[in-house]
Amino acid sequence: MGRKIPAKRHRGVKDPLVQQARRLESIRGKINAPPSDPDEQPVPRSLTRLFAFQDQDRRRKKVKKSSHSPLTQNK
Repeated sequence: MGRKIPAKRHRGVKDPLVQQARRLESIRGKINAPPSDPDEQPVPRSLTRLFAFQDQDRRRKKVKKSSHSPLTQNK
């Protein structure tokens, strides 16, 4: 086995205030920002699934037939 190659050490930030300012500048438009166009927002998947389930339930109710056929009626 050869000698161990030492890992790089964690060097401190040269200027923490500059680093923080740069970070805040990069995420400024993402924090608490309203949508640019509220009409163009995507519909949440949970809402899409809910409407699909309701639509499927409506279709299922329409497919069911009544049990009042002349063959099954008791007179």
